[in-house]
Amino acid sequence: MIESRLKDIQANLDEMYSLTLEMIDLSLESYEETIKREERVNELEIVIDELVVETIALFQPEAGYLREILMCLKINNDIERIADHAENVARDFKILRERTFKSEILRKIYA
Repeated sequence: MIESRLKDIQANLDEMYSLTLEMIDLSLESYEETIKREERVNELEIVIDELVVETIALFQPEAGYLREILMCLKINNDIERIADHAENVARDFKILRERTFKSEILRKIYA
């Protein structure tokens, strides 16, 4: 039964990881698409946290299982932080792109 829980946790981590990779790729292209994925990553973080807590409470894992569950918890946190950074890059790049666009328009007007 605990193996089933671990597979659920790992499946959610896999989805979270894939979304984060997409966010990194999209961060210089589309702020909106990056944000859509960030929302799902945040949802998955909560789901994984809850699965970990429930698994520990229900099964009281020892040794190898406990290490694996705690490792999943740390990976969950790290992936979420990477996704946050991708969101920040997307936001900053969008602002930079808007400023550059406005600067070009002003140069044309006043040239």
